[in-house]
Amino acid sequence: MSMLIPCYNRAHHIGHVIQHVLDQTLSAAEVIVVDDASTDESASIIQAYPVTLIRHGVNQGPAAARNTAN
Repeated sequence: MSMLIPCYNRAHHIGHVIQHVLDQTLSAAEVIVVDDASTDESASIIQAYPVTLIRHGVNQGPAAARNTAN
């Protein structure tokens, strides 16, 4: 199972979200976080976790972030 987490300027939450996903008893085979061109510290926080980070260069909105890994 893969888990996709879209993110845009959520530096204050994204670390907790990722940690909760990683702490689940039924772990995902992969965790993918799509950073939709955040202007805060989201990307650097995401990089501290064992997840795949995909970064958009331009904000494309939540639907595009969710569809990126397809």
